[in-house]
Amino acid sequence: MLIGYLLHPLQTRKWLRYIERTPALLDMARASPHLRGRLRRPYLTPRLSYADRVDLLIGHYDILLHSPLADWACKAAQQPVPLGEFIGKSGAVYQLTLAATDAARRDGELVLRLMSRDVCVYTAAFVFLRQDGERCVKLGGLQGLLATDKTMGIKQVTRDLYGCRPKELMVAVVREIGRLAGCGKLILIGNANKLPPREKHVCRKSADYDATWEEMRALRRPDGDYELPCRAGGSPGAFEAGASRRTVVIESLLDLVRLRFSQDRVTAAVRTASHAPPMPAPPAVPRGTDIDNRTS
Repeated sequence: MLIGYLLHPLQTRKWLRYIERTPALLDMARASPHLRGRLRRPYLTPRLSYADRVDLLIGHYDILLHSPLADWACKAAQQPVPLGEFIGKSGAVYQLTLAATDAARRDGELVLRLMSRDVCVYTAAFVFLRQDGERCVKLGGLQGLLATDKTMGIKQVTRDLYGCRPKELMVAVVREIGRLAGCGKLILIGNANKLPPREKHVCRKSADYDATWEEMRALRRPDGDYELPCRAGGSPGAFEAGASRRTVVIESLLDLVRLRFSQDRVTAAVRTASHAPPMPAPPAVPRGTDIDNRTS
């Protein structure tokens, strides 16, 4: 923080003032103190300047905290939020969780994790932003982790998910989260723009982003990134031959995410209503007054 003040005083003050003026973000900063110093290292892509990082983070939280996902974000800053749980072909249980403001990640403010037996199988990090006036979600990191157990390798997990590749599953869920937040498109960071992963044991097959996005038939952008629309249902490659079982797995998980989202919105609405001030009592009617003929 001191280095940030000395080298970039205006941008650092802008970021800290934004935190202080945003109650929900201030609560998140108290739960994750490193959030205040988020700007001191390269973020999302090496091409962003310090001022660009400030604008990116402010834009992300403006979108997130004014979207239906705000409650998820506040909870995820405290501890990972479970989005869904399902059973694989072998009987292994898989969990999908969402975390926010992860100190170890520089490729996104929200981190989606696929877990099984308390082991992280795959991660996806993303942020929200605006481009040309449109709300978008940008996936900055997609990483498969090398397994220490043969049963937790990427190939074995793919078989356990009826042929659905974990990276395909993660991208589909990020697209759905973007749709729930009101985003029109998912931007996928390309090889030329990504940051090197900080995890020590990352699968090499998940490191070639361009090949992954092209397999998913994403549209290449002039800046080196790719994009896909955020739409309800459907998954990348869902109409390929033999993809019906993968489609069922993905759609079943998306249904779990939508159900959790709907349940949390109802819970938040009930909690808000319970803390609302009581309605004022109607004015007293003088005796002898005909209620039907009164004038206001």
